[in-house]
Amino acid sequence: MLNTKLVQILAALSPREFKSFEQYVASPYFNRNKQVGELLDIIKPFHPTYDNPKFTREFVFTKLFGKGQGFNEAKLRYVLSDLTLLLESFLSVDEFLQNPQEQKYFLVKSLRERNMDKYFLQHLEEAHAQNNKPGLADSDFYFYNYLFNEQSYLYTSVKNNRSVDSSLQELIDNLEIFYLAKNLKYYCEIINRQNILSVNYKLSIFEKIIPYLQERSFEEYPVIHIYVTILKTLTETDHNEDYDKLMDLVALHATKFPSNEVRDMYAFAQNYCIKQINSGNTIFLRKLFELNKTLLATGLIFESGYLSPHDFKNIVTVALRLEEFEFAHDFIQNQKDRLDPTIRENAYTFSLAMVPLLP
Repeated sequence: MLNTKLVQILAALSPREFKSFEQYVASPYFNRNKQVGELLDIIKPFHPTYDNPKFTREFVFTKLFGKGQGFNEAKLRYVLSDLTLLLESFLSVDEFLQNPQEQKYFLVKSLRERNMDKYFLQHLEEAHAQNNKPGLADSDFYFYNYLFNEQSYLYTSVKNNRSVDSSLQELIDNLEIFYLAKNLKYYCEIINRQNILSVNYKLSIFEKIIPYLQERSFEEYPVIHIYVTILKTLTETDHNEDYDKLMDLVALHATKFPSNEVRDMYAFAQNYCIKQINSGNTIFLRKLFELNKTLLATGLIFESGYLSPHDFKNIVTVALRLEEFEFAHDFIQNQKDRLDPTIRENAYTFSLAMVPLLP
């Protein structure tokens, strides 16, 4: 079987992505090598498993170059390499096309560099409106605001146009919030890992950032307010009110963050509950139970539509410890199909066996 970097990446493409990649390869803007397109046509029937024993380097070479030539590894490798480079380029372009903020930023930047003032200003205004719609306020929100503020500043500094607000103060503010939010997020992850694993990190930069964060409330910036509260749950474990505050803040601002980040915020809360339970604070058993119900109700606990065996088992275990037998029984029955098919029956049977018979 032909097993190369190219094949491994192709195997990870969805049917939609594979079809888009075919169109990408067929475009003369991206590819002018006819043999690269022919190679993809040869590979296509074997997608997505590529486990057919017929799929060998010799088979591909003969299909591509004809039977009259002896097998030439180097000759085949050149075409495979060109198709691999195109595939990597396609992944970058596909990712770019899924991010309207990135597209708008590079359009604005390009128009400014070409001195297309009228259209630059038009798209810059649209960019600000697009990025500031009511909704997300995560760290990326401030990052893109900073990028567009920077384009405004660069335009103004060159044109010396006093009628245009360069938003230099906004540029600095947005950059600061983005920088603080990203640092704080990863600092929380570092502290969390240090609490669980024997891992040491160099934290000198945070020794200066954290005191600064403690000087202000940052309540007007949920992305910082939430992570400051998470940090408190990680470092001040005797202050249980921080947990309740965290749950309130995440519930209040959940719509302002991508779902995967909200899930991570709740994961910090779960870890806090588990740590308290392990310390003998059994009141957090009920809090963890309610948190699990929130994750189920919002769908945040599911990854690609599936429920991990770890989460499945933990939800059942917590419910049983609280003698919430009816909930445990209904959960097992209702969420069985959310388990990976390869472990579904074993997990279902094992979990159901732990639940006492209901009247």
